[in-house]
Amino acid sequence: MGPTLESAWKGGLSGLAQGTAKDPVVALRGAEQPLREFMFGQLERTGGGATLATVMKSKGVQVDPAAPPARREVDTMTLVPAFALNELRVACLLGFKILLPFLAIDLAVAATLASLGLFMTPPTLVSLPLKLMLFVAVD
Repeated sequence: MGPTLESAWKGGLSGLAQGTAKDPVVALRGAEQPLREFMFGQLERTGGGATLATVMKSKGVQVDPAAPPARREVDTMTLVPAFALNELRVACLLGFKILLPFLAIDLAVAATLASLGLFMTPPTLVSLPLKLMLFVAVD
C-alpha cells in the first residue's frame, strides 16, 4: 500500500495539507486515481468481479455478467464498498484455510485421548505442540 499512498499524497493530498491547493475537489480527484487503480487491481487479482457486479446491481445499474464494466463506468462510491466486501470475502476464505487444519488436529487429538481413556487430560495440552510443529513444518 506504500507506493499507492505515496502516489495519492503526491497526486493532491500534499497540496491540500499544506494549503497550497486552491480547489480541494481537484486535489482530492488527483489523490483518488491511485487509490482507484489499487482497488481495481485487487478486485481483478482476487476475482472480485462478481462482488463489483452485485454492488452495481444494488445501486440499480444494469451489468452484463459476461463482460466486466469498464473502469470509467464505475464511480468511487460503488468501487469502495465492492473493494471492502471483496477483501472481507478473501479474509474469511483465508481464515477458513488456516482454521481447517487446526480443527482437524484438535479432533484427532481429542479422539486419541478419549480412546486411550485420558478423559481428564485437556486436549489443548497435546494439540498445541502439534499445531506449533505444523507451523514450523509448513514454513
